[in-house]
Amino acid sequence: MNRAEPKNPPAKDGIVRRMGRIFNRAIEAVSYRLHVSAANLWRDNYNPLRSLTIARAVHLLEDGERGAYADLQWTYRYIEMQDATLGALVERRTSAIQEMDWDIKVSAKLPAGKEAAAKKQAAALSAAYNKISNLSAAFEALAMASFRGFTRLEKVTDDAGDIIELSAVDQWFWVRRGLYGEWQLNSACSFGATTGEPVPEPRFICREVSRPINRVALVAFVRKSLSQKDWDGFIEAFGIPAVFIIMPNDVPVEKSDEYLELADQVTSDARGVLPAGSDVKTVDNGARGVNPFKDHIAYQDEQVVLRGTGGKLTMLAESGSGTLAGGAHSETFKAIARAEAAEISEILRKCVDADVIARATPGEPAYAYFELAANEEMDPAQVVKDIALLERAGLETDQQWIAEKTGYPVKRRLVAPASVRMVVPASPTMDQQVTNLEDGAPIRNRADDYRRLVSSSLATALGVQNTALKPISGLIDGLASASQTSGMSDAEFLQFVENAAASLPELFDPAAARELSNELEGAMGAAVLNGVRASLSSK
Repeated sequence: MNRAEPKNPPAKDGIVRRMGRIFNRAIEAVSYRLHVSAANLWRDNYNPLRSLTIARAVHLLEDGERGAYADLQWTYRYIEMQDATLGALVERRTSAIQEMDWDIKVSAKLPAGKEAAAKKQAAALSAAYNKISNLSAAFEALAMASFRGFTRLEKVTDDAGDIIELSAVDQWFWVRRGLYGEWQLNSACSFGATTGEPVPEPRFICREVSRPINRVALVAFVRKSLSQKDWDGFIEAFGIPAVFIIMPNDVPVEKSDEYLELADQVTSDARGVLPAGSDVKTVDNGARGVNPFKDHIAYQDEQVVLRGTGGKLTMLAESGSGTLAGGAHSETFKAIARAEAAEISEILRKCVDADVIARATPGEPAYAYFELAANEEMDPAQVVKDIALLERAGLETDQQWIAEKTGYPVKRRLVAPASVRMVVPASPTMDQQVTNLEDGAPIRNRADDYRRLVSSSLATALGVQNTALKPISGLIDGLASASQTSGMSDAEFLQFVENAAASLPELFDPAAARELSNELEGAMGAAVLNGVRASLSSK
């Protein structure tokens, strides 16, 4: 790709439009990221940690305030890889974002008549995001803005103009004139540059963070490195206690040099042989047990974690804290991730959703939207306990939601409240003869036996235990009596059922009347439910 400027360059707007046409092309197109990366392979051999001092770190941070990001961002990358505390913090925060689920949602309150438009928008957004091949990597890149200060993603599109990739153009390839200047491409990755080549801004998604974590981590890294260097020197000097060899009194003068050589060999590796009468003395001056290096390094780590979590955490459970600290740490990272996810969602709605919705439903406002949010796992046992409390309080829960959250194939049972009692007329014909459908032989049942038959059959039809029907014993008696009262017309029985439905809407659902009738008929027999089917069907 030739980026040489023409002799008579067009106006700035013309350049932007021309570059937009060049880069907004087919899938085989080479993105900005690939172009600038291939042109700057030399930087792969440059290690910014060599001779990194506090003065150099301060100079890099000042460059970043001017918009010269090349060296600063390249150094950020190295300390993220080198520093264990910062690297762990990066992993914890980005993984908390990546494990979240994304979804396309529709506004809860839709204007009248806009249901079709909302459905069309939701379908278009779902198709658009599913077409992006690297959504998880894009979420991670946007989350990295919290560490590096900004992230810029390039929208790589196909022939139809649909986004197929959100490619991160690394931070060291960007410059801007001043803190709030226009973003430009530093394709040569020049040191100290604050101006570069203009780019079509609508092609990019940008997230900026005003208080990046790496500003603190850079200074802490330099201080830790200096402290580690001094600690290594301290160990070399004081790690082994001073050793003195006492020569025997009778060593001849001509043998002194030989004796000293043997003593040097013994003290160098703490093993060897000395003449009889020799003695070895070690001297501990107390300096080995008093050093500030470990505490100083731990303090720098605490500053990084404090900045990266918004609270005092060590990311490692301290002695005696057990799983309590681990749970607190996990919840802290989840809270941070939820806040970041909300911000990322807003950015994508502005930079991606708006274009998709404009193409799907021109002139319509947004009724559907993208959302990146945590898919909170629920403990099935806790869900069951909560549902029991809600039901006991008289609140109704959703059967489908319960099955989804617990994984249990639940079915709602219809049980009347304990306070409901129905007054029904006693039937003088309860002990009359009925027909047994199993063998056709006439049998005679007592009133209590007959009520048990009705109760058992009703419990089977409703899918509950017999004991659950105790609060509606009056209704059971009424149903049995009404079914066997030969003088009761269909209209009178229908009125009885309507009265029961008014008192017990939980039991008599008009939408399920036919199903209940069929189940009762199968459980009790047509003779017991004489007239019930016709009455319920008409209801």
